[in-house]
Amino acid sequence: MRLAVHLVCGGLLLLSFVSTAAAQYDYSDVLGKAILFYEAQRSGPLPSSNRLPWRGDSALNDAPIEATGQVLDLTGGYYDAGDLIKFGLPMAQSMTTLALGLIEFEDGYVAAGQLGYGRAALKWGTDYFLKCLSGTTPETVQFVGQVGNVDQDHNNYWGRPEDLPDTFFRPAYILNAANPGADLAGETAAALAAAAIVFETSDPSYATQCLNAATLLYQFAVQYPGLYSDSITDAQGPYTSRGYTDELAWAAAWLYRATNDNAYLTAALQNNLDQGWGFSWDEKNAGVHVLLAAITQDQTSLSKANQYFADWLPGGALTYTPLGLAWRLQWGSLRYAANTAFLALVHSKHVDDQAWSNTLRTWAQGQIGYMLGDTGRSFVVGYGVNPPQQPHHKAASCPDRLDSNGNYQPCSWEALSNPNPNPQVLTGALVGGPGSNDQYVDNRQDYIANEVACDYNAGFAGALAALVSTDGTPSTQDTTTDSGNPSSSTTTSTTTTTTAGSADCGFVLDELVTSSWNSGFVIDGLNVGNGNTIKLTWNAPRSIVNVWNAATQSGTGASQSIVLLQTAGSVFGFQAGGGAYPGVSSIEINGQECLAVTTTAATTAAPATTTAAPATTTAAPATTTAAPATTTAALVTTSENQCPFTVEVYLFGDHSFAARVYGSGDIALAWQAATDGTLPKVVHSLSSQASVGSSSVSLSSSSSSSDVAVMVTGSYNGVASASHNAVACSAQPHVHVGGQGQIS
Repeated sequence: MRLAVHLVCGGLLLLSFVSTAAAQYDYSDVLGKAILFYEAQRSGPLPSSNRLPWRGDSALNDAPIEATGQVLDLTGGYYDAGDLIKFGLPMAQSMTTLALGLIEFEDGYVAAGQLGYGRAALKWGTDYFLKCLSGTTPETVQFVGQVGNVDQDHNNYWGRPEDLPDTFFRPAYILNAANPGADLAGETAAALAAAAIVFETSDPSYATQCLNAATLLYQFAVQYPGLYSDSITDAQGPYTSRGYTDELAWAAAWLYRATNDNAYLTAALQNNLDQGWGFSWDEKNAGVHVLLAAITQDQTSLSKANQYFADWLPGGALTYTPLGLAWRLQWGSLRYAANTAFLALVHSKHVDDQAWSNTLRTWAQGQIGYMLGDTGRSFVVGYGVNPPQQPHHKAASCPDRLDSNGNYQPCSWEALSNPNPNPQVLTGALVGGPGSNDQYVDNRQDYIANEVACDYNAGFAGALAALVSTDGTPSTQDTTTDSGNPSSSTTTSTTTTTTAGSADCGFVLDELVTSSWNSGFVIDGLNVGNGNTIKLTWNAPRSIVNVWNAATQSGTGASQSIVLLQTAGSVFGFQAGGGAYPGVSSIEINGQECLAVTTTAATTAAPATTTAAPATTTAAPATTTAAPATTTAALVTTSENQCPFTVEVYLFGDHSFAARVYGSGDIALAWQAATDGTLPKVVHSLSSQASVGSSSVSLSSSSSSSDVAVMVTGSYNGVASASHNAVACSAQPHVHVGGQGQIS
């Protein structure tokens, strides 16, 4: 999502949480890449249709083992992440999630030309699950829940899966009546039941096979409850389970969808799950509620699903990074956001409230936009601008097996610390993602930020299919066309006069409409301060998200108000969200309605590219009907030396502007005074490094992804001085123009 734009709100620099229309992403292309990633994760003998020449047959000695009188061939399935272990629980959750996307947004897969590849990715996983299962009754079930040993794999081998020694220790860990695992069995039952729906028409016999296995595994899970990680203790490090009741409800809901058997529906509805924390391999709460709401319209499920998304949207329970990522957890931060974005797109199809549906869709598109490049870099290997080049992945870190002369090239632990990009491009892989302040370093040895995983890509692929799908595309209030691709967009500025009163309000209300659901406001002028009380009323926004320097707020539904109790010298503002923005309906000063000009800017300007800042997407900057979207500001330079950092300035009328500084090292930046000598003042900063009340900003950091963002009151007249590591340099801000207005 583009930093450019929620940047006003309340005298504060608030970042946009929605993707800008200027960032034109080919969702079909990215979907194809996201599905191709699963081919890089394949274990076992590869088919002739393999599209990755650097991958070959591997782990052909994964058993056979004997279970309940049967010999189980355990080749196949997926390597979990950058390692070479086949973990059952995250693999099963990945397949269930892939299947949900194939069911809900099949038309998106068709439009992208990826339906066959998507089904093949799902079947590669479910084929393996069928291999892992033996027995005909819950009492006789034996199910292989993991192949490979964590210590052996993580500590004793770095190299290609194709080169695993025949003697490498790859044990199989089994669930049975004596060693239960209702979570793993339930999730696998859900995956197989979902696959039965996917293949019901194209391969009915296979669908029946999947459904029979799902039924047996569900019966086993119900009859023998328990945590799989208590039985398969080797999984406790990377994938300790916290419960199984969510997987049981998840499996029951999927079996009901596949069979219409009310016994499954009853079991699913009897869940006592809260709204959920974050949909993932370990927690299915939100998935249960979204699925049940979709297929039954159950009001309890609908309410819990809505609460889950309310928690995730801005103003809810979640932390947002400065650049707008809904950030739940460091490990796999993009995974959680992608999964919830996907569920939001599913839920948006099945709710009656169109405004809420649009909100969910727009928010989800923004989260996916963050991953594709709205911040100036892509987090998807092989796609977009400045994508990751060093994902933590054993196979991709190795050179070609044979050099140009046909000689074998070994791969070992040296590849892990190789400072160069991976020799093999792990196309389509979504990396773990940034920290809570958007910090990210593309380093293979950082297995938290840079590892990839099957479950990272599953919700991501579903969300992409939804954005291609006509069903998943936001309606007319969004920025996408019916094909799911962002439309061409312009930055527009309009001037509207409120007409409820006759007296001059004595101020300008600068508005920034950043999306179909969010708007920001800055108030500055003659009557701001000096003890005046200003009340604004507007129509339609669902809620007041943030308020700064305001004493009270009130109203719900169609009419909401905010009262600003002012003190001398202050700038005030707020952010309203949750619905289409139709404009302010009335303005009062000290209880009397008054007349004022409101300047409204709908802007999608994006940070421009420099060598010091994260690169932007390949999309062209938004155009504008009122003024150029970007200009070069007048600048007083102190040196011929170009500053190795980036400054983005966003103008909101004549009275305030926002600025963001990207770079590393010790950075100082001072604003140019107005012709009357008045200096702009920082009124809010997202970083403690920029002092409120000053006419300068600073940044001191060793990370190139660090930055400082400020909201400034006063007219923008350029930069007076700039320095980097105490050396004067020439800064050339990129200026993005919003609305301009005058008091009527």
